[in-house]
Amino acid sequence: MNTGESILSFLKLTATVAGAAVAGAPVIDIFNHYIQTPVWGIPVTVIGAAGAGAVLSLFFGDPLTTRRELFGQTFAASVFGAAVAWLAARALQWDWAISNMSMFALVSAAMLRWFLPSVIERGKSLIKEFRFTLDQKKKGDE
Repeated sequence: MNTGESILSFLKLTATVAGAAVAGAPVIDIFNHYIQTPVWGIPVTVIGAAGAGAVLSLFFGDPLTTRRELFGQTFAASVFGAAVAWLAARALQWDWAISNMSMFALVSAAMLRWFLPSVIERGKSLIKEFRFTLDQKKKGDE
């Protein structure tokens, strides 16, 4: 996929997720009133909305080739999307995000799934290149 197609697909995803967030807000609010079970301090409805956002993001961009990629990226985007939404809203004191936490998690998980593969690859390369310079002897020091 070239850059123009990627940008267009990302914009389509943004518009679709924003529309789903607006349309789904009343439904999520109904669940928020009846289900307030926290998992690691985050309500289950926020995690569920993040999962829905991660699944919505699968309809855009290049298709995933294996089931492992499909389930792995969806699960990771759901967990990280909920965590990022919860932490960002609280840390930046965004009242609009705190009051609409489920919808913010849906959008953040959908956007995050696009960036996870590059973040994971960069993390792997940083770990591979990491060296303890204090423990290594130089050739002329012996």
